Amino acid sequence: MLGALTNHLWQSTIFALAAAILTLAFRKNRAQVRYWIWLAASLKFLVPFALLIALGTNLWQLLATKTAMPEITAPAVAQTILQITQPVPDTLSFAPSAQNTTNWLVVAVISIWACGSLAILLMRSRAWLRIRAAIRSSTPIEIPVPVEVRSAPGLLEPGVVGIFRPTLLLPEGILESLTPQQLEAVLAHELAHIRRRDNLTAAVHMLVEAIFWFHPLVWWIGARLIDERERACDEAVLSLGNQPRDYAEAILNVCRLYVESPLACVSGVTGTTVNVRVRAILAQRLGGEMGIGKKLVLATTCVMTLAIPIIVGILIARPTRAQQATSASTGLESRRSQGAAQQTPYPVADAATAGTSSVDYVEALGTVTATSVVVRPKIDGQLTSVNFKEGTLVKQGQVLAALDGYGEALRQSQQQLIKEQAQIDAAVAEKGTTPSQQAAIQQLREKIVIDQAEIQHATRAMSDAQVVAPITGVAGFLQVDIGNLVHSGQALVVINQLQPITAIFGVDQSYVPKILALQRGGENPTVELLDRQNRNRIAAGRLIAVDNEIDDKTDTVKLKAEFENKDGALFPNELVVARMNLKH
Repeated sequence: MLGALTNHLWQSTIFALAAAILTLAFRKNRAQVRYWIWLAASLKFLVPFALLIALGTNLWQLLATKTAMPEITAPAVAQTILQITQPVPDTLSFAPSAQNTTNWLVVAVISIWACGSLAILLMRSRAWLRIRAAIRSSTPIEIPVPVEVRSAPGLLEPGVVGIFRPTLLLPEGILESLTPQQLEAVLAHELAHIRRRDNLTAAVHMLVEAIFWFHPLVWWIGARLIDERERACDEAVLSLGNQPRDYAEAILNVCRLYVESPLACVSGVTGTTVNVRVRAILAQRLGGEMGIGKKLVLATTCVMTLAIPIIVGILIARPTRAQQATSASTGLESRRSQGAAQQTPYPVADAATAGTSSVDYVEALGTVTATSVVVRPKIDGQLTSVNFKEGTLVKQGQVLAALDGYGEALRQSQQQLIKEQAQIDAAVAEKGTTPSQQAAIQQLREKIVIDQAEIQHATRAMSDAQVVAPITGVAGFLQVDIGNLVHSGQALVVINQLQPITAIFGVDQSYVPKILALQRGGENPTVELLDRQNRNRIAAGRLIAVDNEIDDKTDTVKLKAEFENKDGALFPNELVVARMNLKH
């Protein structure tokens, strides 16, 4: 999860920098072009390339199941692209190494992120309440424009409120503060915001800022979006024939009399650097139209941005049959590097062979698995001793560790029992018959019963204080150092049983009838394990189980084979090639 998030942030950063370079190439064109480039950089934070890669993979698998697809001979190209765009492996994680262990680093990171997002949401909610109060206190006014216009008390600048049903909110007194020509320019500016749907795109980027507030490029993109949208509206106002001087004076008067809108999704007049805008307006610097060359560059960039991840997904979906026949691991390791949940099996038979009746054996990439047990103490206590070495073999029933305090409690209870038993013997020997003597003897007998119960409890506690190995296997790293206080159920060490050991691999569903037929005949197919290069034999065993369902995504069924592993050649999670014999 952490690896995927890191790769997404890396990709989004590269995309944003590429967008910045692209806007430089279009700096002499209309601001609307640069605005859409920056908006694409913002949307990239919400759309990981991994989704487009998965789309390409699923598209290939869908088409491959319906039609005969041509062979693809360049999976290395896809791997090179993935290594550049996804430098962090997906296995990178903050996950703890043992169960019931709190990873405080994860908690701290999530808490900091949540606090930042919450702070942004609270500030923007407060700003929205100000605007909402202005709307409630406003009154409709008649101005010949195609949207509802309302006049609100206060010093909030003219702005468009709402996304799907926009309303133009004007401050009271603006009709008297601006000349008719200046008011017309301001209204043209706000109507340009409405036509461009600037409130909608601003709201989308505000969502990006709330999620990725920790990324500085997100705020830089937000500033660029506001700058380019205001420039685009300025160009729209001037293209309608409004006088540059009237428009510039209108902006300056609004800046002098009113305050800027507190939210980017309430498009106003005074956004971005006003003095730069005014100089551009007075100079009538309108961006030029794009030539054919720039249009072609922009269109090609858009198509490649969407097409390359999809093509990569197609390239890594399924390697060629020739690669499958000559290498037992190359194609499957490519899919494994992309986080595939299962490995696609492949037959080592003639590619022209139809059906499975003439196939003598099948090969598939598999993973060595071991019976794994997490050793946990039954009681609380301080870890005082460890009686094994990490990474060595431990026997079932072997004492692995001990907790303190319980041996001393047993000795004290035993001594107390001996003392009180001696007192009873002495009282009986004196033949005490008085009521007080009889009562004392009865009290001592009751104490003896209590002492016996305490001895039994201490004996059980002392037995539980010894942590024993539940199975025979290799012990991993100790999760708690000596001297620390451990709790009941806390993980101390993980033991993996290596003899026997199993391997799980998948084969195409077309082999299932033949495998089941062999098992019903009392014959479990033999399975050999080879190294990843498909050269050296590591171990030999037999199939012991077939999974109870077929994976509908890969059309494969999982198989499990068992191996004695007397020489310890197999290791848990080792990647191997499984070769299963299908001969009778």
